[in-house]
Amino acid sequence: MKQIITQHGWGLDQDIWINLKREFSNKDWIWKDNERGYFSYATNSCQWEELYEAERIILCHSLGIHLIKESLFKEATHIVLINSFNSFIPPNKQSTLTIKTLKRMEKKINPNLVRSMLEEFINRSFLPNSVDKEFISKYKKKLKEINISLLIQDFQKLYQVNSIKKIFPKNTKFLFFKSLNDFILPEDSIDNFLDEISFSHKNKTKLIKLENQGHLFSEISISNQIKEWIINE
Repeated sequence: MKQIITQHGWGLDQDIWINLKREFSNKDWIWKDNERGYFSYATNSCQWEELYEAERIILCHSLGIHLIKESLFKEATHIVLINSFNSFIPPNKQSTLTIKTLKRMEKKINPNLVRSMLEEFINRSFLPNSVDKEFISKYKKKLKEINISLLIQDFQKLYQVNSIKKIFPKNTKFLFFKSLNDFILPEDSIDNFLDEISFSHKNKTKLIKLENQGHLFSEISISNQIKEWIINE
């Protein structure tokens, strides 16, 4: 028996996993979604099932790795990270520009501008591809009910310098998905995180680069890669 616990990133909800969930939710997998509650879904934080020798897989997108309970990492056997980072702001000349961009977004997290800002965020997240029509149609409906205080609270985490790798058990295996055309996440931010994990978990880290994909993409395309990695590890 295998277990999966997911955590979506900022400005999103558990529906980003809906297609992938269909692929995995069968008799051999237990699938649970953590939910931050930015929109209509209630906030939810999952726990592992007490199963003997069960494989425990965490699946996170972007900021999700900083939104999930740290205690879940301590019992995870496998961690799948999609365009994730330790610290969002890169430690280089690009840091000033990144901070300015974040400040502009932050000012728009208010009742008058938050909806248009989130739509712009989604459109940019799908670049260099067109935004998925079904995704954006459902997303716009969710924008009728927004928890602005939670959005602001979690947005502040993008300014923090983190060292989350310290909570990962030594035997945890990592699978990284890195989009090569990400218009949201600075490339150095994900590369620095990958270097840190690769150093601390030698021979337990695999990187898959996704060509012509942005910060968000059709996650169904990676289902077989995840399954094969878990089986072969």
